Amino acid sequence: MNPDPLQAPATGGHPVTVLVSNCGPHDARTVLGRLASVFPERAAADQVAVPAEDSPAPGASERPTVWTADLDAGASAEPPASGAPPQAAKEGIEGTVDVSVQGAPQDVATVRAALADAFSVRDSRAAAGDQEQDVELRLGPH
Repeated sequence: MNPDPLQAPATGGHPVTVLVSNCGPHDARTVLGRLASVFPERAAADQVAVPAEDSPAPGASERPTVWTADLDAGASAEPPASGAPPQAAKEGIEGTVDVSVQGAPQDVATVRAALADAFSVRDSRAAAGDQEQDVELRLGPH
């Protein structure tokens, strides 16, 4: 059973919501796979939905496609025992990808840094409230 998405992770972690858009399924799978490898706590709880190979590409329907993930920014993965990078880290994205990250400022910065390790990152927009920040990023190939 999936945890209630409105509740913090059972680990007492730091929930961060990530929205991936304006890209095809391959690029969405690559970005979400990277995040799932860095923040496995929520990925194990089925909170990162990596798109299937046969997901429709943008423009295939009249509505835009957005992929979402709920991450625990307080739980990062140890490097793989073999020393090999995770598969998602080996793959690159083919074009630009828009990513929106929402959560506590320090947790948003943690997720941004994880993305910057694998992709080029440009800040598009940021909005901050009392205890939450919402940033929009444009990712590109490294």
